Amino acid sequence: MDAEQFLEESRRVLLACSSESFEHVAAHLERMETQIATAERDKLEAQAWLLRLRLTALQLCKRPLEEVEPFARALLEEERLSAFGRLQSIGAFAAYCRDRGRPDVGVVFLEDALSRVDWATVTAVLKAEARAAYGKLLTELRGYAGAP
Repeated sequence: MDAEQFLEESRRVLLACSSESFEHVAAHLERMETQIATAERDKLEAQAWLLRLRLTALQLCKRPLEEVEPFARALLEEERLSAFGRLQSIGAFAAYCRDRGRPDVGVVFLEDALSRVDWATVTAVLKAEARAAYGKLLTELRGYAGAP
């Protein structure tokens, strides 16, 4: 599977989240995983992106937090993604935790993800805005969770 096919399949997976069962989406993700390039470096990089995709799909399919959390934990430890890339996914997961009535879980994950970002090395165009938005989300989550 080349990069273009990977992106197209990723798009299909995310679109399927709104109309298909999670079992169908999970099967699609598993098929993608078996079709990934055989070169070890490409395979490992694609698996890292598949982890991010799976975390997003679980949230879009509104799966229970207990089912989603292990993937968020694995994503935090995924070294092949940039710290900012992990933060983007964990930020969405933290908001998901809030929406599922567990802002305390979101606080723990977001604090961890934020602590791993070296903002001096982030090349995002809207770096200051991103940093402020994640700070605001963390403050909001702490307010819901009653945390300091």
